[in-house]
Amino acid sequence: MTSGVCRYCGATDRDARFHPLERTKCAQCSDRLKGERVARRAGRLQCVAVERVKRGVERINPRHLEWVRANSCVVHSALCDAVRHAHHVRLGTGGGTSLKPGDEWTVSICARHHSELHTIGQRTFETKYRTGPLREIAERLAKASPFMSGRAAA
Repeated sequence: MTSGVCRYCGATDRDARFHPLERTKCAQCSDRLKGERVARRAGRLQCVAVERVKRGVERINPRHLEWVRANSCVVHSALCDAVRHAHHVRLGTGGGTSLKPGDEWTVSICARHHSELHTIGQRTFETKYRTGPLREIAERLAKASPFMSGRAAA
């Protein structure tokens, strides 16, 4: 096993603690760099702070989600399951791939239709079941919810 030298601070095995599999970065630099991006400029390393974008949305509101699940499925079909989920609407709400929108953008949907929605996509689902835009349904639910602090979805 070769001795480790931190490529950020130059510390060696004697000076700092290294992860067994990561021999090029000491634990102290690893912790310091978690919120930073490291860039190479003119042959030297430079740390640049990464700005975390925080949207003004309430991310986790379990009481509102429970209230949404208590409503009936948006499809209103005889095939609906008894188990209902709170689906986060992504189109037109600031959500997308790997980016979940705030909890005010949720609609009640049964487990069967929730699975189908994720399989065929939101636009196809809205057309197939003639539900209307799920975004508008989520807005109405957010306005009616007693747990959204009187805020309407923006």
